[in-house]
Amino acid sequence: MTDKSGLNYQKAERAAGPDPQLATSLASQARSGNQEAFKKLVGLYWPVVWKTLFSLTGSREDAEDLAQEVFLRAWRGLPHFRSQARFSTWLYRITRNTYLSFQSKKGAAKRQAHVVSLEAAEESGIPLASSDCPPEAKLIREEREKAFAEALRALPLELREVLVLREVFGLSYQEIVETTGLELGTVKSRLHRSRLLLREKLRKWL
Repeated sequence: MTDKSGLNYQKAERAAGPDPQLATSLASQARSGNQEAFKKLVGLYWPVVWKTLFSLTGSREDAEDLAQEVFLRAWRGLPHFRSQARFSTWLYRITRNTYLSFQSKKGAAKRQAHVVSLEAAEESGIPLASSDCPPEAKLIREEREKAFAEALRALPLELREVLVLREVFGLSYQEIVETTGLELGTVKSRLHRSRLLLREKLRKWL
C-alpha cells in the first residue's frame, strides 16, 4: 500500500486490504456466534488496525493494547454490524472511537513517537538505507525514521486522522466520507494539506 506522502498508502484504484466480500461473509458467520470466523477476521485485519493505531499513538505498546480492545469491542458489537456495510469501514469506526477514548484518558500528555515503517518514510521522499547497511548508515536511517514519526505526530488530529484513514487503513475517499461525515471536498483538502505539511516538516531530509 504505497502512495506519495508518508504512511503506507493505498491508491484509490487498488483493493484496500482483505477481500471485502470475504470479510463480510466472515463477519456474518461471526455474528451468528462462529468464533473461528471471527478469528479469521482478526487475522486479516490485525495488521491494518495495529498499523493505524501505531500511526496515531506513536507507541508500539499502546497500539498493541488498543488493537486488542478494538477487536474485543468488535466481537461484542457484531450483532449491530449490517452485512450490507463494508466491514473495514465499520471496524475503523471502532478503531477511531477506541483511539479517541484513549486520548481522552491520556489528556494532553505527549508520548515519544517511535519508528513508523521504512516504506512510509521512503514514500515521503526520504531515502533510507537497506536493513543490511553498515552501522553509520543505520544510525542515519534511524534519525530519518524518528524525524518522520515526529512530523506525523505533529500534524493536527483532523489532518492526521484523514491521512491515516487513506494511507494506512486504505479506505477510499467515499469510505472516508461515510466514516467521518465530512464532505468529499473537505477530505481531499485535508489530505492535500497533510501531505504538504509532512513534506515541509521533512524538508531537511528530502
